[in-house]
Amino acid sequence: MKILSVKEKIAIAEDIDTPFNTLTKLASDSNWTVRCRVANNPSTPFNTLTKLASDIKWPVRRYTANNPSTPINTLTELAGDNDNDSDIREAAIRCLVTKIKKENMKELNVKIMDILDELKTSMVSSIKNIEKLEPLIFAKESINAVNIINELEKLMPEKDKT
Repeated sequence: MKILSVKEKIAIAEDIDTPFNTLTKLASDSNWTVRCRVANNPSTPFNTLTKLASDIKWPVRRYTANNPSTPINTLTELAGDNDNDSDIREAAIRCLVTKIKKENMKELNVKIMDILDELKTSMVSSIKNIEKLEPLIFAKESINAVNIINELEKLMPEKDKT
């Protein structure tokens, strides 16, 4: 098997299509620059990012903190990093805030979709009720507000009647 140069390892570590097991192997490379590139790759597996978060070299931890794929619990640990370089803490906090906002947006989108489904169901029901009222509305002898209101009340669900 060919021994790769540092430059070749860096190129492989930066490639988002690099297989997980290769990224995991490169995460243990003796060259910290290679480990930084693995830490920066969004395709790096969670457990490998967690391992890199405790690397002895602070740049590796900083790249891990900046990676959007780093798990929340690992980012939380990095936010409390004791190294003198506050870049690690700031990067971890920034990434955490972004992740939390995205999660909140996902939850909000789900709620909005649920509300829209309810509205759609309600509108379909209303249209069906209007279709039931058409004969009454267009029958000349019964066009009066009392008859229409009585028919509407018959169509309303019990909870909506006041």
